[in-house]
Amino acid sequence: MDMLAGLAFEHGAARVHLCTDVGNGPSRAAARRAGVTQEDVVRSCLDHRDGSRADAYLFSRLREDRAGVAR
Repeated sequence: MDMLAGLAFEHGAARVHLCTDVGNGPSRAAARRAGVTQEDVVRSCLDHRDGSRADAYLFSRLREDRAGVAR
């Protein structure tokens, strides 16, 4: 996450974000370890191969956030 965020910020991005399925605890834990901030739940935003939809946690890092330190 640090390298990708750094690259995005070098190219002018003000923020980067990622979404994890609310049912995927390991992905949520990895996002937190990467130091991104959990913002909220985005309803019905993920499409699954079986045609179902799922909610996702939204995480972000802003340019001014310290790398690797979640708020």
